Amino acid sequence: MPGKKFAYLAEVGPPSPAADGRPETGPEYRVRVAKDGPPTVKDINTLSDLFSHSVSRFGDKNCLGKRTKEGYSWRTYSQTAREVAAVGSALVAAGLAPGGRVGVYGPNAPEWMITMQACNRQGFYCVPLYDTLGESAVEYIVKHAEVTAVAVLGSKLGALAASLPALRDRVRTVVYWDEADAATLRRVADLGIAVHAFHEFVALGEASPAAAATVQADDLCTIMYTSGTTGDPKGVMLSHRAVVSTVLSLDAFLTDAGVRMGTEDSLLSFLPLAHIFDRAAEELILYVGGSIGYWAGNVKELLPDVKALRPTLFCSVPRVFDRIYSTVTGQIASGGAVKKFLFHTAFNTKLARLKRGVAQDKVRCQTLWGAGACRAVYGLIACLARTPHRFSAFPWLPGAPCPTRTPPHSSTCLQAAPIWDKIVFKKIKAALGGRCRVLVSGGAPLSLHAEEFLRVCMGALVVQGYGLTETCAASFIAYPSEPDHMGTVGPPQPAISFRLEGVPEMKYSPSADPPRGEVCIRGASLFKGYYKDQEKTDEVLTRDGWFYTGDIGELSPTGGLKIIDRKKNIFKLSQGEYVAVEKVESAYKLCPSVEQIWVYGNSLESVLVAVAVPTQERLDAHGGAGDVAAKCADPELKKAILKELAAAAKEGGLKGFEQVRGVILESEPFSVENELMTPTFKLKRPQLQAKYQKEIDALYNTLRR
Repeated sequence: MPGKKFAYLAEVGPPSPAADGRPETGPEYRVRVAKDGPPTVKDINTLSDLFSHSVSRFGDKNCLGKRTKEGYSWRTYSQTAREVAAVGSALVAAGLAPGGRVGVYGPNAPEWMITMQACNRQGFYCVPLYDTLGESAVEYIVKHAEVTAVAVLGSKLGALAASLPALRDRVRTVVYWDEADAATLRRVADLGIAVHAFHEFVALGEASPAAAATVQADDLCTIMYTSGTTGDPKGVMLSHRAVVSTVLSLDAFLTDAGVRMGTEDSLLSFLPLAHIFDRAAEELILYVGGSIGYWAGNVKELLPDVKALRPTLFCSVPRVFDRIYSTVTGQIASGGAVKKFLFHTAFNTKLARLKRGVAQDKVRCQTLWGAGACRAVYGLIACLARTPHRFSAFPWLPGAPCPTRTPPHSSTCLQAAPIWDKIVFKKIKAALGGRCRVLVSGGAPLSLHAEEFLRVCMGALVVQGYGLTETCAASFIAYPSEPDHMGTVGPPQPAISFRLEGVPEMKYSPSADPPRGEVCIRGASLFKGYYKDQEKTDEVLTRDGWFYTGDIGELSPTGGLKIIDRKKNIFKLSQGEYVAVEKVESAYKLCPSVEQIWVYGNSLESVLVAVAVPTQERLDAHGGAGDVAAKCADPELKKAILKELAAAAKEGGLKGFEQVRGVILESEPFSVENELMTPTFKLKRPQLQAKYQKEIDALYNTLRR
């Protein structure tokens, strides 16, 4: 079974050939464990049901934690539920009815989650506002979504107040948490807007309690605006059914993968709650009775937050994991010969065992013999009888595969490298608090070298996921103990089915070997459309429920999905060659001297150029006088980094026309603050082009000489 093609998938619909101008489509697949449909739980149809279910089971357990100097102070589930009911009641008293819109503006905090759960209870639509959005974007979303009440961090109230004069006929209530400037509070009040401190608002609700509203599964729970790499953000309408299906699906997946989550588990909340990735993770933790500790709001203090909470589940984006990888490998490279030898020996030994399917941690043997007897007796017989040529399979060797495993999942009687974990990797694991047992990467592709590093060094199960706001984020997740899923995002989650559709102009076909094509998804976790934009909805969502992601996928031998390209982010060079820019950038991320890179080309030029941000280590190694900007302008450093990029291109298998021929070095990283990245760390290509167009034109003129 492990070697069987698409072992994790069940075909639930036939392929179709190209016809009437439509490209061919591959079969419709579901994950095998959910071939008959998505998981459901009796009496849990809405997010309010889900939270109430947890409160009744875990009332005295820690729920939401706020960072303090001493560590974390906690609200229990029962305490949180009382505040949720109070805030919901106060919003009703402020004039909101089911279907009313409540904006939330600020970094993740317990008050953020309480406000969102209050919206779920009363049937309001929560409209998240990224805390890094500028005034114009906040004003646009508040107007577009018809928001009438806003909960805001006190220090963000000034930014909101700047937009309120244009919104005074819309916004009637403002609630702030933490401290706020007195002058700003007066400015808001002078506009005729009721403004309350969060604790005062809770007291108002307790004085005028309102019953929970009757909410249906297909009612909206949120209008979540995409971060927007181009143009105005789109309002993604998500129903209670979509988010509940995602949470139940995640729980079913983790159980099937051998990961049981419960009251001992905790999550550090620092990715934006305004994005569906973190929201889905937090709703899952609440469902299983775990605890959520909210960061202090300062990225420079993230590691102290981690060490204070010591989370068991750590969700992040590739950019953060890449930094961990670069930091550790840089320290190893600068260490002594013995340190290097031990690390590389341990790393290569453990990686080889993980690739054979040996477990990260011990897995209990499922035979009546028990683990010890299985290794000593049954395992020996099985090895001699069935696989005598595989000496690595003998039961007394470290990491021996269990002969009783049930495919397609790997399980073992021993763990991959217990001694190396204690001697070499223990200190690295401690960087995330020492208790982390599941690492989740999402938001963008995680490079294979970073994934291998995390799997080996962090002593935790590592999974890479894929999804969009429109699909509630968790659409595909890799099984952590399946070797074939390294470098993929795994099979679909139980809530959805998928198929691949051919893209002839890019030479992708679902009938090829391996199958490739645009990833199309349908199922319970899909969005209902874009708010006030039927035209854009019809562009991506068909009448029979298929959502066209725009991403190009490839199926691995067992049915794991690998995202290899982007249908829209392609351009043609002057000689007629098509370039998939995200694929090119992914290859260049292997270059250890580059922190960030943006690749550019167009149909009037025959070659690619790039803007790259060198790592601090590379700048320090360059030596010489001058600040960072002066070093980036040094032709010798440009020449050296271009040579290193060429080596990365070769290692990444890029063709000649896919390689950059000129580079601009930038001293300031691309960031949300300088509007060159979205809050989920995706490149804003139009903004990058606008910023660097003059330098790009000058570089092309130089290359033509």
